[in-house]
Amino acid sequence: MGLTSEDPLSPSGGRHTQFKEQEFQRKGANHAKEALKLELRSRLSKSVRSNAGLSFDERIEIAAKAKHDETSKQELAQRKVLQDAVEKGRSRPTSAPVRPSKLSPNQQAMLQERIRKMKEQEDAYKKQVLEMRQRMKDREPLFRLSEVQAGFEMLRQQQDERRRELQHEEHQRWEHLRAVEVNAFQRPLLIEDFNYRPPRDGTSRMEPSEPALDSEDFDERLRAAVAGRWFKESDWGKKLKEMKEKVDNRQKLHEIRYPQKCDSHKLPKTRLMHALIARAPNIRV
Repeated sequence: MGLTSEDPLSPSGGRHTQFKEQEFQRKGANHAKEALKLELRSRLSKSVRSNAGLSFDERIEIAAKAKHDETSKQELAQRKVLQDAVEKGRSRPTSAPVRPSKLSPNQQAMLQERIRKMKEQEDAYKKQVLEMRQRMKDREPLFRLSEVQAGFEMLRQQQDERRRELQHEEHQRWEHLRAVEVNAFQRPLLIEDFNYRPPRDGTSRMEPSEPALDSEDFDERLRAAVAGRWFKESDWGKKLKEMKEKVDNRQKLHEIRYPQKCDSHKLPKTRLMHALIARAPNIRV
């Protein structure tokens, strides 16, 4: 009987071979998973970068490169300008040609002309200062003494006029107060006739220059009005009578006994033996 591949004892279909095949398949599956993970990560990073944009370091690198290019261009331009200036300066002659004496300016004449102009300007300034001082000396003053005195006099007159107006106004007010007092004294009391109304034609209005008021007559009129029967029987009359009786029958101030301010109980022995109380002299009433 021969060995087959399915026989567990055959070298091609043994347990070791099957384990190796399973291990190979497992490694292949793991490799596929790792490749899939790497592909997913790369796709995810590309998607995140495309949506989020460049990172901070990348933006800093781009800006630094752009600034470096800009400064390089500026430096090249400045070097070119400097080189052109150097070449222009070197192209000019470094020495002046000899000038003959007949072409040289007359320095003495220039100095004399300068001195003459300075003298003219000095004389013009002195003349201007003298004119200014003369104008200041001859100018009209803002306030003359006579005008100031006239102003003070006008203020004094205004004060006197205002004082007279105030005195006249005060006199009129006092006259009005006297007239009001006389009219009030001559009118009947409210307790006598509460229906009294002054006439509208003003016939009862009296304005004597020196009104004479009799206070005793006014008091008599008031007592007579209060003594009336209708007033005594009224509520206010009864209340006033009650108040008067209460005031008349109240206890006199010297009859009121006030409580003592000190303690009513006897002083304890410790307070009696106190040095201050022991030295206090006896007071006889």
